[in-house]
Amino acid sequence: MGLLTEARNEQAAAKFGAFGGQGSGKTTTMSQIAIGLSLGFHNAAPVAFFDTEKGSDFVKHLFDLEGIKLMRTKSRALKDLLEVVKEAETSGCCGLIVDSMTHVWNDLMDSFCARKRINRIEFQHWREIKGTWRQWTDAMLNSRLHMLIAGRAGQVYEYQENEEGKRELVTTGTKMKAEGDFGYEPDLLFEMWLEREDANRKGSRLIHKAIVLKDRSMAINGHEFAWKDRDEGYKKGDWKLVYQKFEPYINFINTTGPQVGIDATRNSQDLFDDQGRGEWSRREQLRKIALEEFEGTMVKLWPGSDVRSKALKMAVVENLFSTRSWTKVEGLPLEIVQRSLAIIRAFESQGGISKCDSPDDAVAALEVIKARQKETNGSQSDNGFNGAIIA
Repeated sequence: MGLLTEARNEQAAAKFGAFGGQGSGKTTTMSQIAIGLSLGFHNAAPVAFFDTEKGSDFVKHLFDLEGIKLMRTKSRALKDLLEVVKEAETSGCCGLIVDSMTHVWNDLMDSFCARKRINRIEFQHWREIKGTWRQWTDAMLNSRLHMLIAGRAGQVYEYQENEEGKRELVTTGTKMKAEGDFGYEPDLLFEMWLEREDANRKGSRLIHKAIVLKDRSMAINGHEFAWKDRDEGYKKGDWKLVYQKFEPYINFINTTGPQVGIDATRNSQDLFDDQGRGEWSRREQLRKIALEEFEGTMVKLWPGSDVRSKALKMAVVENLFSTRSWTKVEGLPLEIVQRSLAIIRAFESQGGISKCDSPDDAVAALEVIKARQKETNGSQSDNGFNGAIIA
């Protein structure tokens, strides 16, 4: 059975990511989206909360008003987060809020340094750290839970050349402050910030704003939303004011179907041998061996350096490789070199042929051998050689 099957929408769980500055509204926004998902699709099923900064204490009343049980743990350990994903799935939760992802990433790096007894992470350490982090991204993408991941805003820096021609480090944007590529994982990613309703008016309120930076459904990509702080606080049903902004994306996913993510069990280890050499290295090694054996056979057939021997060897090379340049021969593909080696070996094995007196005799003998191999092996390839490959 092949790998390809007819595609269908197998994304049943929403995967949200949000980042922003302090007080921008990430925790409350994610909570209201989670409430809408629970009430709209899961008959008020519980929501889990992985809390790294006590945010769950300040949104619990929202869930209480809507009749939804909020399950939570307060931790910053990646190890605990991985366990919480499993617990949330088995305990009937419909979604998981993680706030803040920044703390979890920092825990992973700090834990690595503590176990390694080092003060800072160096280049050679990143492979191990990112490999461990991948356990979380695999779990997040493949889980049937709706994932609502909040993180702090971090700066994006790049080196640019200034007017004096000197390179300087400048800020070019913002991203979620976590593992560098994590922003690619959520299906919908938005950034939040605060603005004053009227900075000159006494008693002005804050406005929470959000812009959708990525929406894989393309329903609200680039859309900007705003919510005012409500003096009277949260009232039952207020979640709709936030939830409806993201509803086009939520309606796109197949919430009633199965959640089929990425098969994280498959890998490409069999493309490498025990020494870590890939297919290219293996073929290159075989090509070098075939070239050495070809040269060795030529030397055995015509060991001298006289004019006749040189002319015979040149005629053989040109006939088999369609070139007089040995440098070009050294760059030819494995298959061509191996096919030519098979012909010269057959040439060697047939008594008397190796004693050809002239280049024309050698070429005629080679053509006879190639014709016989063509009959034996079937049709030739475009380069004129049969398809046999010597291991």
